[in-house]
Amino acid sequence: MQSQNRTYILLGLIFAGFFVLGLPDGALGVAWPEIRYEMGLPLEEARVIFITHSIFYALASSQLGRITRYIKEEIAGIIGLVGIALGMSGYVVAPNFLIFTCFVAFVGISMGFLDSSMNSYVAKHFSNKIMNLLHCFWGLGAMVSPFIMTRMVVSRDFTWRTGYFTISALAGAIAIVIFISLLNGLWARTKSEETAKNSSDATIKGKTLTGRANEFMEVAIFFFHGGAEYAMGFWVVSLMLESRGVYAAAAGLFPTVYFGSIMLSRLAIGTFGGRLGNMTLIRISMVVALVGMLSLMFTSSVIGMALVGLGLGPIVPCSVADTPRRFAAGLVTKLVGYKFAALGIGIAVLSTGVGEVMGNVSLELLFPATIGFVVCMAVLNELLERKINL
Repeated sequence: MQSQNRTYILLGLIFAGFFVLGLPDGALGVAWPEIRYEMGLPLEEARVIFITHSIFYALASSQLGRITRYIKEEIAGIIGLVGIALGMSGYVVAPNFLIFTCFVAFVGISMGFLDSSMNSYVAKHFSNKIMNLLHCFWGLGAMVSPFIMTRMVVSRDFTWRTGYFTISALAGAIAIVIFISLLNGLWARTKSEETAKNSSDATIKGKTLTGRANEFMEVAIFFFHGGAEYAMGFWVVSLMLESRGVYAAAAGLFPTVYFGSIMLSRLAIGTFGGRLGNMTLIRISMVVALVGMLSLMFTSSVIGMALVGLGLGPIVPCSVADTPRRFAAGLVTKLVGYKFAALGIGIAVLSTGVGEVMGNVSLELLFPATIGFVVCMAVLNELLERKINL
């Protein structure tokens, strides 16, 4: 019983860490209109943030294997947690966009450490159900932070800087609690626990895919997903404010609903969705996301935004969990690492591209662009399934 309680406490702390991981992603889209107004920047200047964040995120994630030769994964995760809190506090005092971007790079590195280390730790020590619940808490963080930021930017007494101060203080408090738990030895897993986990995950594998082309298609799904997920969460506030005339408080509701729906979809699948299988869930999710994006082309309803979140939410954890079915065991770790790197590159390239088009052509092109990304994901996914089922 004591060991079980210890495990529950540890999982609570891991989930809290992933909650912090979602905070920067949710807040920036709401803060950006105020940031660029204060600093005299055009809409599409957010490309600097996308590119900087993604490069440093991918760099940190790709180096986890080397870093963990010297320090444990949980220590790398704590470093990431502290870095996120410090980096967002830097946003508060940044006097200009150059300094702000330097802190974006710092946050990107920290998020890369936290994301990759916690995914690796959970994959080694816990089940796929826990993996889905882990990503659910990213959605919770990404839902809470735009709510906090919206309250600040619509208030006469506060600004986006106050919003980041509040969010960074929350992240810092969680980092302190998790650091104390690390000192108390809570993160150490026993050999028997690892063996039990590995035994529960053992499956009889059928045909597996080989070849660079198949690996490329598998990774490319995450590239398009990064573009779709981040573009929707970041640009929707600017579109609603500047193209459709939605007032600030209502516009800020869109990313809150979006990230909240991502959280709820992952919570539901982590709790009830095991019987359907990862591939069925991925297919259903893509259809739901497309329906939501199509509805947003013609309406300004948060219901459409909720559908997009419900659709996009399960794809990443289900795809990560499904990798061992498609590929040989020796390729899985490498491919998962490449997937998260591709996710970051997709954010940099595709979300930046969407911003350029929106700023120079029409804000309304957000939804056609993201529809295109999801269609590309679906095509690649079905091509791989056809190959493995031949």
